[in-house]
Amino acid sequence: MDSLNRHLAQRAEVVIKCLKYPNVQDYAVALAELDQRQHIVLTHTCIDLRNNYAILFDIVKKNFAHLSNPKGEESRVGML
Repeated sequence: MDSLNRHLAQRAEVVIKCLKYPNVQDYAVALAELDQRQHIVLTHTCIDLRNNYAILFDIVKKNFAHLSNPKGEESRVGML
């Protein structure tokens, strides 16, 4: 979340410079590069999130029987 805030602050600074100096193309290029870098960061974040969910799904799938019927459940039912 901090990287997104930093990106938006940096982007705002570059946009202000683009508006202040419209004839300087370097600021427009810098803005495009900044957006491309953020796109790459967000893509990697989504890939990591997908991989983590795949690992979690695999663990839950392999241990579903243990999760649905945990040890000691019969003793708790008998106590009621």
